[in-house]
Amino acid sequence: SDLIKFQQWVHHFFEWDYLSSIHILTPLYERVLLNICSVLGIDTIAWLRWAPWVAPKMVWKDFVLSDDFQKLWWVNIAKQLNFIMYEPQGYNIRNEVAHWEINYSKCNFQTNVILLYLYIILAARVKVQTDTSK
Repeated sequence: SDLIKFQQWVHHFFEWDYLSSIHILTPLYERVLLNICSVLGIDTIAWLRWAPWVAPKMVWKDFVLSDDFQKLWWVNIAKQLNFIMYEPQGYNIRNEVAHWEINYSKCNFQTNVILLYLYIILAARVKVQTDTSK
């Protein structure tokens, strides 16, 4: 489950194993983000249909910069997410991790904190509604 993966991240992070922690946290973030977007009404399936024919980098960048995504998460958050995860002129963390191109020197405390910051953004923007009728 995602919670177990997050626990593994915590373990590696506090053992100063930043290489492992980044390789856990990055794909987990994408999975959590896609699940949240799907629950909140963005058609994530239509975006993923392109994946077999188009480089995933383009799919993710287009998805994050789409009107639907920006309406849900705000334009500034979408641009920030794109810069951190997908933009070659930015940190490009997702693509470097996904393609095993990340430089070991980039697997550090700072990069882990940047990824953790993205989780905090998700947590701050998502409102959980409880069903009080039960």
